[in-house]
Amino acid sequence: MLFRSFQANQLCKMLGCKKLTHDGQEGYCSQDCLENHWRIKRKEDRRGGGAECSRSGCNKLSWNGHASGIWCSTACQIATPQSFEATNFHKRYESSKAFESTDQVWAGISTVLRCLYLAEGRDEREVGQFVLRLKTAVREVGVKPEMAHSLDSPALVAVICWTCSEVDSEDREWCSYLQQAVRLDLDECMQAVAEIWRTMNQHIVTRKDSTPVVWPVSNILHRGSRLPEQHVQWFRDAARDRLIYRNKMAISTTKIRSKVTSFMKNWGYPKEEPEVHWKFSLDPAEKCVHVNCLEDVTLMADEAASRHKLECLDRKSVV
Repeated sequence: MLFRSFQANQLCKMLGCKKLTHDGQEGYCSQDCLENHWRIKRKEDRRGGGAECSRSGCNKLSWNGHASGIWCSTACQIATPQSFEATNFHKRYESSKAFESTDQVWAGISTVLRCLYLAEGRDEREVGQFVLRLKTAVREVGVKPEMAHSLDSPALVAVICWTCSEVDSEDREWCSYLQQAVRLDLDECMQAVAEIWRTMNQHIVTRKDSTPVVWPVSNILHRGSRLPEQHVQWFRDAARDRLIYRNKMAISTTKIRSKVTSFMKNWGYPKEEPEVHWKFSLDPAEKCVHVNCLEDVTLMADEAASRHKLECLDRKSVV
């Protein structure tokens, strides 16, 4: 009787959960606790050698506790110069191919989201919900009549998702997750990231060959975003010293200055950080050879947006 009484009061094995198990035996109180505990253990099992921050003198664990995290924070990443050729993105991009079907596009998007969600300790079931909203947005997109037949094109679907304003439970768009994966250079999902950009760059090549970009008369492109306070001084110093550096992501810009305020307030991330208005001065004659105008497919009303081609981000830019 004493043995049975003990068995009937077994607590859930999930850390912090004080509920009784569902059957009185050793185990968990629910399927959610089971899955969450497995996820934690999987992360712990993958930790070990090489999981420390790569910045010299910093002995912290990488941001996700894995060797693939490389750095413990954005601050350490910025303080550690890295050439384009040394990135996981470059290595994967060189050998990757564009997706051949829209199903592959959706699978790639799901892979990237799942990787980032799990790294942040979030429920990966949210991935399916967010992808479903993106699929609905693609079906309802209004493009020019001559492009309507292309909605089954992997390149066009990938680009439409990139411009989509649909957000997940954290109020973030798909493009912000793709940018995050590139900035963190996550090898865990970099194959999917590289294939997504290979696919999007097909659209860029097509646009370059068929329709010229309408450049702003002022030769200035604008971007509104938010910038964490701890990084402001770095950019001030870079501007003062005319530092040449590589920006580790694609750059979304607009010709319409008035759109900047709206974008930084409504779509800038993280929400609690200061707003910033970036201005990109183009050479009056040379312009920019790796820009693509997505005005005909953007899901942001009247955005008149230009997107830099990630494939060429090894080129140096001056602040």
